Amino acid sequence: MKKLAMLSAIFLCLLLPACAPSSAESEYIPKAPDTYTVTNGITLSLEYGDYPVGTADMKLILENRTENVMLYGKGWYFEKYENGSWKTLPVHKNTAFTAEGYTLNEYNKAEFKIPTTFLKHSLKEGHYRVTGCTLTVAKDENNLSFGGEHTDFPPYQLEFDISKYSKSPASANYLNDDVYSEMAEYLPADTSLPQKEDWQWYTFWQAEKLYNAKGMFVWRYVAGKNGLIAVLYRSNTPENEYFHSGDKLMLDIFDRKDGSFYTVFSSPTVEIDDASACDEGGFEVSAGNESFFADIANNTLILQKTSKNILNN
Repeated sequence: MKKLAMLSAIFLCLLLPACAPSSAESEYIPKAPDTYTVTNGITLSLEYGDYPVGTADMKLILENRTENVMLYGKGWYFEKYENGSWKTLPVHKNTAFTAEGYTLNEYNKAEFKIPTTFLKHSLKEGHYRVTGCTLTVAKDENNLSFGGEHTDFPPYQLEFDISKYSKSPASANYLNDDVYSEMAEYLPADTSLPQKEDWQWYTFWQAEKLYNAKGMFVWRYVAGKNGLIAVLYRSNTPENEYFHSGDKLMLDIFDRKDGSFYTVFSSPTVEIDDASACDEGGFEVSAGNESFFADIANNTLILQKTSKNILNN
């Protein structure tokens, strides 16, 4: 009789809500991450819309689908929404951030770690927002570096939740550096550029990094139509330390849309300054006393011997 009573008690316990998963946990739906639009084509977002209690850091994803570049850096403060208003969270004494600037290049994506460890208390359940640094957008990196034309944007803000039911990783495996470096991880010597999403174009700086890894020095590049770049380069050796009038270079065409390289002249026969972009696409190239038209069509290099008069018309 006692054995039957015990089995009945176990069966009853299985039916009680306290012994079953809570409805909140079983019905948990991940929250979509908040997105901050800097300007048309440049956005910032957190990796997740909610995080577990006690999250140590969060990944910020920066996407640039424009020809412009953006300067960003470190520095954040957190707020919690309570009783109809935002309350700033206290931080550890002597908390400070280094004044380092990082560039989000054109048609590129970057990731940045936002720590929460500088907060005086770990994040509990609730609704929060994080406010970052001011942002600067310019047409190229020279304008960012040398105080040229640029536009300043206010500090970005992103909202998120802390929930005990969140399935998002509390601490992902980030690189040791605060900035996720696509160059360092994906561009070793003698490899092609990594696959990207359709909207992402490779920057010239990524191509230059690859040339340098192969012992080449890029002297000059010419941007053409439709994302093509003519790259003039040569071996990076002590005897080639200085350039002189009449020096010879090799020339490739680099397609920023898919990271492909097309060798136009593999031997150093192209005079410096003798590659120029044509209005209708492609490049005018001089090799010795001859003139060529070079372009890319259907993933194939087109190289035609021609004359400057024909090209200019």
